[in-house]
Amino acid sequence: MKDYKNLLQLYKHPFTLVRLGRTMDGGYVVPKELIGKNLLSCGISNEISFEEDYLKNVNKTNVHCFDGTINEFPSKNVQYNWHKLNIGSSTNNNEISINDIFEKCFTDEKEVFIKMDIEGSEYLAFTTISDENLSKITCLIIEVHWIDNQYEDFEKLINKLTTKLVLIHKHDNNNGRYFEYEGKTIPKVHELTFVNKKYIEVLEKNPIKLPIENLDFVNDPYNESKIIDY
Repeated sequence: MKDYKNLLQLYKHPFTLVRLGRTMDGGYVVPKELIGKNLLSCGISNEISFEEDYLKNVNKTNVHCFDGTINEFPSKNVQYNWHKLNIGSSTNNNEISINDIFEKCFTDEKEVFIKMDIEGSEYLAFTTISDENLSKITCLIIEVHWIDNQYEDFEKLINKLTTKLVLIHKHDNNNGRYFEYEGKTIPKVHELTFVNKKYIEVLEKNPIKLPIENLDFVNDPYNESKIIDY
């Protein structure tokens, strides 16, 4: 039996949640206190409102953006280091693994904030990450896609991440539509906010009612304008 509910269980945390980026697809809810100097952004296209807001919150930051699907980065700001590579489980001419990104871009760094929206490739991306590098992630904002058709991959991903991270916020992307399972309406695409376990003293379930006003917004106002608390 598929266990969407427990895989998406939220836990209490000590942070102040803020929104970075626009009030639709491209904006994400993050813990304000964990916005730091090292940002790894995976998946750019032409939308960098999240990255722009991130930069506003720090004096100096090491930002590396990866997207092999674009031919030009949507900003001339020299603070961005753009790499025309996609994220994969290994490194070749077109892709790079998270382990190699950490080695090349965040050498000797112990804390890295990650934003990832790579249209389904997130499942493969985390299959080879080392426990050491997973432990360096302070916060992970990740969009997980098509969980109805890729449940086994979804389950493996969540189980892998939660060895070192804790889920503190979730938001359904209404642009991805919904499906029915055991009488529940479930989003096919989720935006999830994880934090490192070292910040959570006691793992306690959070019964918070979602969406959170002024933080959560529909991704696509032209499609099924709703956000489901699941």
